Amino acid sequence: MNGVSPYAAYKSADPQLGRMLQPIENLTHLIAMALYGAMIAVALFAQGGLALFYFTRGKHIDAYLARTPAWILAMQRGGIVL
Repeated sequence: MNGVSPYAAYKSADPQLGRMLQPIENLTHLIAMALYGAMIAVALFAQGGLALFYFTRGKHIDAYLARTPAWILAMQRGGIVL
């Protein structure tokens, strides 16, 4: 985003072509920024939502451990699937 524009060589070769390419250059910059912004928003929403989900699971796990007989928990810890 801060480097040399991909259109710089064309713009320096012909000023009229440079004026014609300016809207396209602006559009590609806008699309790139929108895509990066969308990826950041999705990442924050997905990772934040997943962290919130796992944070709220603690009470459910505690309730399961309190209600389940010890012999079933021992079997599950041993890798036996019921």
